[in-house]
This record gives sequence, C-alpha cells and structure tokens, in this order.
Amino acid sequence: MNLKTLRRKRLLTQVELAKLVGVDHTFISHIESGRRLPSYAVAKRIAQALRCAIDDLDLELGDGSRDKN
Repeated sequence: MNLKTLRRKRLLTQVELAKLVGVDHTFISHIESGRRLPSYAVAKRIAQALRCAIDDLDLELGDGSRDKN
C-alpha cells in the first residue's frame, strides 16, 4: 500500500505523521507525491509510526532527494 493510503487508514494527517517521525510535514507531502525519497532510517520511523513493515509502505528509498528533471 502506498504511504498516503496507510496514513489515512491510521487516521493521521501529514502533520501528525511528521511529528511522530520527526520530520517536517512538507517532507511527508513530498514523499507521498514522489518528489522526495526517504532514507532507510526515515522509512523505518514512518513504518513504526504507522505500525507496519517497511515493505508495506511500497516506497523507493534514497538519500532523501530525487532529481525530477
């Protein structure tokens, strides 16, 4: 399942999830829209906050950025 679907299933806003994960809410928005790639560490914290496995997030991992040229 994608991040947005899992977040909504847990009844969390982007702001609430961001606070649980320790990142800015815009970073969560950018991950959901595919503009940013989370590091493994951030993906792990997201999975913990959503009470799921990292594999359930269906995320591509990176260094936190993505070149959208």
